[in-house]
Amino acid sequence: MKSTKKLRTIQTGCVSLALMTALAACSSGNNGNAESGQPTAAKTKDGKTIVTVSVLENDRFLQTAEKEFEKAHPDIDIQVNALVATPDTGGMVKKTMGADEDSADKEKFVNTINTELMSGKGADLIAVQDLPFNKYAEKGLLADLRPLMEEDKSYNSQDYYEGLMEAVTSGGKQAALPVKFSLDVMLGDAAELTAAGVKLDDSKWTWKEFTDIAHKLAKDEDGDGKPDRYTLSGMPKEQLLKLMVESSYEHFVDAAGKKASFDTGDFAALLENLKGLYDDGLVSEGRPGPGQQMFGHMDLMMPMDMIMLPEMMFQGKGEVFQTPSGGEAKGMTFGSELMLGLNAKSGAKQEAWEFMKYLLSAEMQGTPGMMGFSVRKDMTAKQVEESKKMFESGNIKLAGPDGEITPPAITDEDIKTIVDTIPRIKRFVEVDGAIVTMVKEEAEAFLEGRQSAEEAAKKLQNRATIYLNE
Repeated sequence: MKSTKKLRTIQTGCVSLALMTALAACSSGNNGNAESGQPTAAKTKDGKTIVTVSVLENDRFLQTAEKEFEKAHPDIDIQVNALVATPDTGGMVKKTMGADEDSADKEKFVNTINTELMSGKGADLIAVQDLPFNKYAEKGLLADLRPLMEEDKSYNSQDYYEGLMEAVTSGGKQAALPVKFSLDVMLGDAAELTAAGVKLDDSKWTWKEFTDIAHKLAKDEDGDGKPDRYTLSGMPKEQLLKLMVESSYEHFVDAAGKKASFDTGDFAALLENLKGLYDDGLVSEGRPGPGQQMFGHMDLMMPMDMIMLPEMMFQGKGEVFQTPSGGEAKGMTFGSELMLGLNAKSGAKQEAWEFMKYLLSAEMQGTPGMMGFSVRKDMTAKQVEESKKMFESGNIKLAGPDGEITPPAITDEDIKTIVDTIPRIKRFVEVDGAIVTMVKEEAEAFLEGRQSAEEAAKKLQNRATIYLNE
């Protein structure tokens, strides 16, 4: 069982550099003409307005939405174009811990969408959770959704979690809308923390505090000179570095202000902390055995995960914590399996908005195919109730490191905890893959002893500053 999943960012340096080059070229071109003219909506042979939707992966949720929306809007034809189709699971929910997405598919999708947008083409609606959507919006490639939202009397912004929607705005413009979301967290062994007298304020804890706690929890009862349990395991150095930087990204990078802050001493300290965790045997790169780790980084994909995963990892004694960050109390971080942006060149903006709005409706947010946290306030408790029924039906099978686990009973207190947690979610970190690649390169030189942490921070500061101001 892996202890981490990747945040939803651009994963490879080649993708990042391709985007960097294309966006730089776009900025020197005709940005102001992105919304010029009157694009014409495509039509079917029988006169229906076509709305195209580009996604990495199609699923039952989108298939149901397409079918039901077209019934209610017979003059609109929704065409979902997906790179990957989701396999049919026969109605069973299959939960595999640590299953990674295919990075090659993601890279292909990102490059395809980037090329289409840069050439003034592309679908009407685009899944942008893995794309630099704020940069696209800044260049006029994605439309501002706010006017559509404000002018539509049937759309009530109070129905949705404000923190989620505000997290994907830029310069007062709504660059995208999350349709469903996941929760980026650190799961911890609450019993072990209590026994060690650790009182954790996870609203603003840093990776330095995480390292201090790791040392405090370390025990060597068998006398072999190594900690009996790892703080984290199944975590290669480059993976933990990536997590540290992404969770602290806003502390080091002000994308809007085009400023970097890698030379303040904090980044050098982060590198030293990273190295120390492995040198002191507190973090292992190998896969964890039963009970071998005290924390685990996860993306919780559904409300029931907040109950299931602590049970699976820590025998019912786990607790959900906010992932350590740069120390600013800005709220919990979310990712998204489906976040849509509207192509500024779309000739069917109103029809596309109607479909987007339908995806956010109570009807669709409550459908069984909705595999993710709902963005609607009135749906969270309902989702948990549905999960409770699924547990009781036997359609959910849980497997932990020691074999099959009996699904936990869901109490009213569990439901309240989940409902109370969602308003804390206020951050979607749009990490620039090019910056992450620079971090990886300079950190690698430090870890291999080719430069000091301070030298790495100084070089990174220079590189990032040049890049941000191109």
